[in-house]
Amino acid sequence: MSWPRPDPRRPGARPSPRRLALLLLLACALLACAASLAAPARTLRFEQFSVEQGLAQESVLAVAQDSDGFMWFGSQAGLSRYDGYRVHNYRNAVNDRRSLADNWVRVLHVDHAGRLWVGTDGGLDRFDPATQSFSHHLPPEPARRGNGNRHVRAIVGDGGRGLWLATGDGLQHLDTDSGKFTIYHHDKDDPASLAADDVHALARDAGGRLWVGTAAGLDSLAPGAAGF
Repeated sequence: MSWPRPDPRRPGARPSPRRLALLLLLACALLACAASLAAPARTLRFEQFSVEQGLAQESVLAVAQDSDGFMWFGSQAGLSRYDGYRVHNYRNAVNDRRSLADNWVRVLHVDHAGRLWVGTDGGLDRFDPATQSFSHHLPPEPARRGNGNRHVRAIVGDGGRGLWLATGDGLQHLDTDSGKFTIYHHDKDDPASLAADDVHALARDAGGRLWVGTAAGLDSLAPGAAGF
């Protein structure tokens, strides 16, 4: 004698395994949703790092990480290196020509070879980790308008072995192999010249075009072009 199978359409009938699985998934989803609604919102927590931990100065103007993993911080009172445990500060020393060119450090850049370049208000420096000293790279023109062409405000790679530098008195290009500078200034008689000598920002896009933010607007320089 065989018993009749339960009819799922009748009250009290046993649900099928597939229906039980769907009900279980739905219950889990509802529980997860309720838990997320009840959980407190996540908040960001910042750790403070100041002169008490060894930083040269609290007005940090630039941050970079080098190829060895060290963190570098440029400030208004020198350059700081942090190894995860302690801070070492680099400053200008009047009687040491291999010290930092100037204590006002505005920008830091790590190039394709992992070298650290330091843009200061006294010119461009390159750090030598072997000697823990700096080599200075200055344009072959006299200081103009209050040393503006030594005030390095931005650094960007040229896609090869050179660097573009934004300064307070013109745009500069440095060939890092030869040390040769090429300098661009505004010329009121040349509409294809730099819009203004007061250069604040630089960027190089995926096509190799250089974008130059000046006090008189935005310029761009196509790869291989002679004019802006």
